[in-house]
Amino acid sequence: MLWVWYAPPIGTPESLADCALGGKLSRWHTLRAEPPRRYRRIVVVVVVVPVADVVVVVVVRVVVVVVVVLVVAALVSIVQLVVKEVVIIIVLVAGAAVVVVVVVVVVVVVVVVVVVVVAAAAAAAAAAVVVVVVVVVLVLFFSSSSNSRKIRACG
Repeated sequence: MLWVWYAPPIGTPESLADCALGGKLSRWHTLRAEPPRRYRRIVVVVVVVPVADVVVVVVVRVVVVVVVVLVVAALVSIVQLVVKEVVIIIVLVAGAAVVVVVVVVVVVVVVVVVVVVVAAAAAAAAAAVVVVVVVVVLVLFFSSSSNSRKIRACG
């Protein structure tokens, strides 16, 4: 409902009487009601809201604030979960990468050791063959020379 405040014009006996009476001559009037002829408008329009409407507005505002807080809390928890999962995936991928690197290094070391051992064994075998050949050649050489000496000595 719309209301208008009417008061007597300033400087008139009515306004002095209104001041002396504590504003008893000034009144709220609805817009449809006609004020006294010599009164003037001080406040143009005032909206009077029933108490129930105020309660509804307050309740709606509280509900909106609660909903906004809950939505923000939900979004924060979702972001925390996503960040946590991303960190776990990064750690797992990094861990898998470390495991792959360790496996590759171990395989390379094993291959190098095997190659070195095989090469050493082959070198040792070759050296043994060379030693055997040299020994055989020396034995044959010295044995043939001693036989020829024996033959010459007999003959």
